[in-house]
Amino acid sequence: MTLLDALLTRFEEVVLVDFEFNGGERNPRSEGNRPNVVCLVAHELRSGRRFRLWHDQIGSKPPYRIDAKTLFVAFYASAELICHLSKGWPLPVNILDLFIEFRRMTNHSGERQPSASLLAWRRCASYLRSCRSGIWNTASSTAVTCVPTLG
Repeated sequence: MTLLDALLTRFEEVVLVDFEFNGGERNPRSEGNRPNVVCLVAHELRSGRRFRLWHDQIGSKPPYRIDAKTLFVAFYASAELICHLSKGWPLPVNILDLFIEFRRMTNHSGERQPSASLLAWRRCASYLRSCRSGIWNTASSTAVTCVPTLG
C-alpha cells in the first residue's frame, strides 16, 4: 500500500492548502499582528475539487472540511494555521506539515539546506512518491499565481 492509498483509506478527504498573506493595512495592530490574508488555494485529492479565492471571496468559514475525517496538508503549516486564526476559523483536527517531513528527510544529510519556501514543495513531492503526477506541482504553481499581486 502506498502512502497516498493509506491516507485515502484513513481519511475521507485530504486537502492541500496554501495561503498567501502580508502585513497590509487591513491588519490593525490591535489584533495581535495577525497576517492580512491575500488569497487561499486548496486542492482536495479524492474529489479533485479546487478552491482559488482572493481575500474578498474568502468567507467566515473554510471552504474545505477540517473535521476528524479530513487531513489538512501544508508546507510550513504554522503559516496556514495562523491564517485560519486571522480569519477567525477553527483549526483543523489532523495536520500533516510537509516542512517537518522535508527536514526529517534532509537534516544531517551534509547538503546545504534550502530555505522554507514554496519551491520546496517539489522536493516534498518525492517524499510522497505515490501521489499522482502533477498534483504537488499544480498546487505549487496555482499558489504562485497569487504572488505577483504582493508587489
